[in-house]
Amino acid sequence: MTDSMIKPQTLQDVSLASDSLESFGRSLRDWIHAIGRGADDIATVVQIAVSEEPPLLAQKFGSGEIADVYLAAYADWLCEQCQLDLPDWTWDPENRSTLEIPWFADNARASLLVLSPAAFRVRNLFTIPEWPFGKRKFAV
Repeated sequence: MTDSMIKPQTLQDVSLASDSLESFGRSLRDWIHAIGRGADDIATVVQIAVSEEPPLLAQKFGSGEIADVYLAAYADWLCEQCQLDLPDWTWDPENRSTLEIPWFADNARASLLVLSPAAFRVRNLFTIPEWPFGKRKFAV
């Protein structure tokens, strides 16, 4: 198996594998699927997956600041669902706290304003993240 076939296991892996917003999206989806497979102890999987600070992408490619804030929001949301403490890097005020201009995942703006989880909304990201662990969910 080559390195390109290995699924990312952490958000740091996602960041390291990304060289464009498109590759970031692919790598993030791979990560979501990788951590969700066969996870018996979801909280431990999430803790490991979000603990290391991902390298910043804002200087690496156009719209990289969206990816940086998205990683922080995803870590925040998963930690909230699993009742875990947030890693310090998720609220780095200079790099990951929020976007200046709201970003919407698709054209359903009105729905996304209501349905986006708070961890994303406070960062000006409007999307519905994918829960990687099947139907099991910790918090509502």
